[in-house]
Amino acid sequence: MFKTVLMSLIVLTMSIPAVFAAEDTVVVRTLTFDDITKRSGTWKFPPKQPWRKILMEYTLKCDQRTTQDQYPCGEWDYLTYTFVTDSTGEDDSTLRQRPNYVVRNTTPDSFPYSTSTTTWKRRWREALPVRSGGAEGEWTTLPPGASATPAIIRTNGGKGRFLWTAAELTAAGLTAGRIVGIRLTTLSASSNVNIFTVRLAQQTGNKVPNLLGADDLTTVVRRNISLAEGLNSIPFSTPFTWDGVSNIIVEMSCHSSASDVQVTASTGTGVMLESSRYAMNFTQGDLIEVPAKVAAALDKEITIAFWSWGDAVKLPRASSILEAYDAQGRRVLNIHLPWENQNVYWDAGRNAADGNFDRVEKPAPADATEGRWNHWAFVKNATTGVMSVYLNGSLFLSGDSRNRDLKGITRFVLGAGGSGSHEGLIDEFQVYAAALDSSTIRNWMHRRISETHPHWTDLQVYYRFENDTVNTVARDASLGKNHGQLFGMPTLMALRLEKTGHMTETTTGRPAVQFEYGTIAITANRRDVLLDEEPKLTSVVLYERPVQPRVYRLDAPDRPDVATDTLVVQEAGWRPVFDDNDIRFDSVLVQPTATLRKNIGTFFSPIVVWELNRFITPYGIGLDLGPNGFRWVYDVTDYAHLLHDNVTFSSGNQQELIDVTFKFIKGTPPREVKQMKQVYSVRDGSYAAIAAGTLLTPQTITPKNDVTMHSVKTRTTGHRFGEPSQCSEFCQRNHQVYVNGQKRFEWLLWNECGDNPVFPQGGTWTLDRAGWCPGAPVGDYDHNITPFVSAGQPISLDYGVENDQWNASQGVWDVTMHYFGYGSPSRRNDVELVDIIAPSRDDLYHRLNPICGEPVVVIRNVGSERLTSVRFTYGQEGQRVKEVRKTVDLAFLQSDTIVLDMPEFNAEGGEGRFTMTVDNPNDVADEYLDNGVRTIPIQLAPTYYSDLVVQLRTNRQASLQYQWVLRKIGEGIVRSGEQLDDNRTYLDTFNLENGCYEYVLVNREGFGLDHWFVRSQLGTGSLNFQSGGRNIRTFNADFGNFVMAQFRVAPRPTIATNLDTLRFATPTPTRVERTVRVTATTAAQLVIDSVVAFSARNHYSVASTSRPLPAVLTSGDTMDIVVAFERDDVGTTSGSLRIHSNDERNSPAIVRLVGTVGVTSVNTDDNDVGLPYVTVQPNPSIGTADLVVMPTYDQIRADNVQIVITDAVGRTVATIGGSNTAVRQISGGGLSVALPDLPSAVYNVSVVIDGRTVTTPWVVVK
Repeated sequence: MFKTVLMSLIVLTMSIPAVFAAEDTVVVRTLTFDDITKRSGTWKFPPKQPWRKILMEYTLKCDQRTTQDQYPCGEWDYLTYTFVTDSTGEDDSTLRQRPNYVVRNTTPDSFPYSTSTTTWKRRWREALPVRSGGAEGEWTTLPPGASATPAIIRTNGGKGRFLWTAAELTAAGLTAGRIVGIRLTTLSASSNVNIFTVRLAQQTGNKVPNLLGADDLTTVVRRNISLAEGLNSIPFSTPFTWDGVSNIIVEMSCHSSASDVQVTASTGTGVMLESSRYAMNFTQGDLIEVPAKVAAALDKEITIAFWSWGDAVKLPRASSILEAYDAQGRRVLNIHLPWENQNVYWDAGRNAADGNFDRVEKPAPADATEGRWNHWAFVKNATTGVMSVYLNGSLFLSGDSRNRDLKGITRFVLGAGGSGSHEGLIDEFQVYAAALDSSTIRNWMHRRISETHPHWTDLQVYYRFENDTVNTVARDASLGKNHGQLFGMPTLMALRLEKTGHMTETTTGRPAVQFEYGTIAITANRRDVLLDEEPKLTSVVLYERPVQPRVYRLDAPDRPDVATDTLVVQEAGWRPVFDDNDIRFDSVLVQPTATLRKNIGTFFSPIVVWELNRFITPYGIGLDLGPNGFRWVYDVTDYAHLLHDNVTFSSGNQQELIDVTFKFIKGTPPREVKQMKQVYSVRDGSYAAIAAGTLLTPQTITPKNDVTMHSVKTRTTGHRFGEPSQCSEFCQRNHQVYVNGQKRFEWLLWNECGDNPVFPQGGTWTLDRAGWCPGAPVGDYDHNITPFVSAGQPISLDYGVENDQWNASQGVWDVTMHYFGYGSPSRRNDVELVDIIAPSRDDLYHRLNPICGEPVVVIRNVGSERLTSVRFTYGQEGQRVKEVRKTVDLAFLQSDTIVLDMPEFNAEGGEGRFTMTVDNPNDVADEYLDNGVRTIPIQLAPTYYSDLVVQLRTNRQASLQYQWVLRKIGEGIVRSGEQLDDNRTYLDTFNLENGCYEYVLVNREGFGLDHWFVRSQLGTGSLNFQSGGRNIRTFNADFGNFVMAQFRVAPRPTIATNLDTLRFATPTPTRVERTVRVTATTAAQLVIDSVVAFSARNHYSVASTSRPLPAVLTSGDTMDIVVAFERDDVGTTSGSLRIHSNDERNSPAIVRLVGTVGVTSVNTDDNDVGLPYVTVQPNPSIGTADLVVMPTYDQIRADNVQIVITDAVGRTVATIGGSNTAVRQISGGGLSVALPDLPSAVYNVSVVIDGRTVTTPWVVVK
């Protein structure tokens, strides 16, 4: 069982950490735990030279300083990578494909377009009133107008809200009841006013509400109308009922008009649109490039303010509304509004040296980001350290201690970011080189910015989107004139009706209206109206330079990936038509005038991004990776060509703190890398496309002349899943490598996750997965393709995945394949000690340690001769060295895991050092000794007493899950168990001989004894070791596949006393002395440190000891302790004698003291001879439980025992006699009693032996 457990753990870890001998090593520190958010940079590495080995130590640590979420270790299992970016082009180049055009960041096979514009339509629904018999009501007599207002009837639409007081309306003859029409007087006519809309509401206050929102207004008019010069009566399609006491708000608006129409006006309160309004509409692929020079003024302070109307259908999603980057492509500014989790993120400021940045975030309600206008202002003051976000003029979010500055911005993008474009409208976009206060933001949010603004000179960008006459340019109204360039491209949209209202001005004039009232029957007929809308235009970026299949320098003037022209066109085809609720209902055909056909040109870039490792972060809730973190070590020797001089490197994410250290061990490698090529580097590769052979196509490698050996390294993980296949994350599939068209390697990509040394985790960490496990590195598969390659001939390489009955319709694969060409082996006979698995204190092997038994090591043949035998010399420092020779069979670079004979370990336990040497390969001298020696610190296995109780509580389906074994190392199995009963507590009692033992419990299903994911189906269990009636080790129940524990049994210091109770009696007050005898019962030295007699009134004292303290006793030695009792009055005194020793289970040993003054005689033989030890296991109990009765001295006979169980008020609920079948004799002279199934309560269990009673509490929880 141990070998099976060991091999599964090694397969899981794949990346084997090595420890060094006394070899010269160069250490390079890159990311450290102090780099809270920094995950990339450029570091100085040693110059290029041969290295025997290069190791990358990758350490993660849980810490409250992490920024991913509220947990010290991030909640979720995320895919992470370590990348090195090589721009030399010396080892490889990256194939680039340059299409001849790009539309919205993609290139379809063809792109039909029109250079002329087809007008788009939007459907509006109007309500036409019908009055029975042409009835007409009464009209109010409000004052006529003496002026005019042009705010409502405009060619591009208008809107206003106005208030009439109840007093005015009453004076004009209006009474409580139905209002059925309105009358306007115009100074000119309009043949068509589109979607003229009137909404009414009543309120008690005299303030006119702003124009945002109309949920509390009743629509009474919504239709196309014509206006004549003079008086115009407009009947309502829906009556409005006035309560007779409230003020009335009237909102009038229109979509558009054939001409501007002035309406006569009178004095009154109102709010109107500032002017006709436009906003920029963004969708996927749209953005505005803001000139980078705006960043010149950005240092310590910034404010970014704008209005946004997010698309409620498409948001929330992973996108940015704004990003700004430094020269390394790192974000200095970023706004997610919102991210896919509905959180608003504001990132501002980055330390150029370490890459760390400042962030604040907060969940936002949906109506703050979607489906309506909201004003947002994002503010930072790096001097005070305060970052703030304001929503509609009020503080929404803030954070302090954010002091990183804003320097270094080289690119500024509006409307998009690395994660995608914003979906929706943006208006009034402003960037200030100042931190605006809340009052300034609030006072100017509805107004056009002008030179009267207190920070007018700090304004760096102001895109009003009102005067943009060129459809590829966003005009800047600030002093800087930083006009933006549109790509994609965003649509300048005229805002109509409900989408207006965020930019307003107050007025003291209002239309001079009259209201019609009366009880008139009104019905409404619904009719649809199509009105013109701005068409969506698209920018097409052209790449028309000739392309050759060669490497182009980054500064080459003829680089084919530089754009040559941009077209602004309308995409041809059926384009959607929406209604006034933004719901698609129809399409319009745009006829093409030309069509672009995709033409891919192939060239090569010197920039290659190499993946060094892949790692999946653990489920972090409740996880602790230790004060120094958890370390994995990768052998990256084959990537030596990338790891020299200035290295640009990135690793990890924000889930945990990360430390990455490289160690360069001087010497000659087993073989030198002569050539390396990146064959595949695919992320989210479609399963169907890979299985069909269309995504990963055969690649040809031309080996260099000095290459004699060839290898391919693959690194693959499956992600995403769905019914029914659960691919690719949870499906077992065979993967293949093809060499020159022939399948040469095939393996099942499947990881056993229940063996993970990082456990327990917060999620479903035990579930097996395709190529990965949470909290573990992704394994590499190295394929020796040398036998399948002809010298001097090109090599064709291909990668495949087994298809399935669902046609590989689900999931994706991340596939990396690297080719390495090597020179000849450096040595003929050389064996390498790769790692010491046990004994070890390495994080990776803590499941298998500490040990007292057989060492486990990994060796590798690094000589060209086949390795057939190896000498192993090993042992703990200070102990006798052991030497063995093992027969092996390893070809060049093959490895094996070797289990060795048990050496001598220090019997006293604790810590030590262990040395392992492997040499004498094939009975000849080892040509490189330094790689075969390791000395490491170790923790020795604990030493237990010979009496051991293994308490195992099973859960449901135990027979399918569990098996266990206890073996004495070097001799064989002591006892084992399988086919266990459900929900049962097993008490396996052992009286073990001296020696080294190993206990292994395996769960064949991988769910441990308790796992939250299956707790409702399986329940819970437990495992602990007990000795001397005490719990000495409790195992974590969420252990996945197995737990293993090695321990030594040896004599332990053990104390025994001849009495449990020492009694004193005297008829009159006088000093009385009695003697207690102490005996050492084992061969281990018993050290008695001190002896104390205690009582509340100090009536007892230690008169003498037969040996001076501290006293050392060996097996059978005794020591007498004389205790004196003195009391000056009649009565009884209780106390205790406490004997302190190195007995781990019984220190202090306690003898009860009972002294009485006022009796005439005492029987000195009446002292108690030792009551038994009584315990209920488990306690509390959720199911069955057992009572264990262990003797102090002699064996307890079952027929001499009675058990009485009483409830909390003393009522007897059960009695068990010694002859009951529930009572059975167990080793050690004790009894085990199966207790009855009782309801949830607190009980007392009393054991009566020879008239004496011992009682213990028992808690039952159902």
